[in-house]
Amino acid sequence: MKQAVFKTILVALPLTLAIPASAAPPTDDAAATVEISEEEALEDDILMVIDLPIAADEARDAGLEEAEIDEALDAAEQAAVSPAVITEALDDEAEHFRGKGKRKAFGMWVKLHVAKGVQGEELAALIRDRQEDLADMTDEEKAELEAKIKELGIKHRAHRKALHEKRKQLHEEGKEISFEGKERHDKMIAKAAKRHAEAKAMWKQAKKAHKLAKHGDKVAEKREDMAEKREDMAEKREDMAEKREDMAEKREDMAEKREDMAEKRDEKLEKREEKMEKRDDKPGKPGKPGKQGPK
Repeated sequence: MKQAVFKTILVALPLTLAIPASAAPPTDDAAATVEISEEEALEDDILMVIDLPIAADEARDAGLEEAEIDEALDAAEQAAVSPAVITEALDDEAEHFRGKGKRKAFGMWVKLHVAKGVQGEELAALIRDRQEDLADMTDEEKAELEAKIKELGIKHRAHRKALHEKRKQLHEEGKEISFEGKERHDKMIAKAAKRHAEAKAMWKQAKKAHKLAKHGDKVAEKREDMAEKREDMAEKREDMAEKREDMAEKREDMAEKREDMAEKRDEKLEKREEKMEKRDDKPGKPGKPGKQGPK
């Protein structure tokens, strides 16, 4: 994402569009032969140029694919078309996406019309108002399209150089430069500010929700810990109850044993008493009590 924004910013800078690696730099003679009117030189589209990254970001947010944006930017760079035109086209495309749904082939539409030499408001209007779908192109047709764009780039760079020199001259003469697209620029800045404010609000809300969820997780963990502790206590109570039951059973067993032993002692005592009684009842020897001899 950062790389895409960085690329958009580079394309937005007027001087970076001046000489791509694939094209020969315009000579001073070529620039000198270009005639620039004072009216054209005094109208500067710098506001829309610096808005290109904003327009590209808006288009991405609306749903325009990155490949489509890249294709349009590459075509504008090769043909040395003012980034202000692509800014308008991207802004209009974003509006269409949000209001009427997605369209295909934005980048190719830019390429085709740039190759035809269409510029300025006309190019923006054609891209904005397109209806029909584009037919697939052969490799030869694509190569021919690229060649046209590069050829136009040489002419446009000479024009841009002459325009820059004329504007500089008029500025030094004290002529006032007017800035084109201020109304659209203000609207784009306002839309971007609103969208960023909404995104910031959503981020804050998400952060708050995450914090609450995190707090809820902690509360849930504490409840789980408490539940586990209660279960442990219940198990301990059950163990204690079982131990008490075991002790009670043991005491009952001991009581039964004592009763058995007491019964056995009673039986033994009874037997001794019976023996003693039997012994006392037998006739005894002379001189012994309880027993009588012959008379």
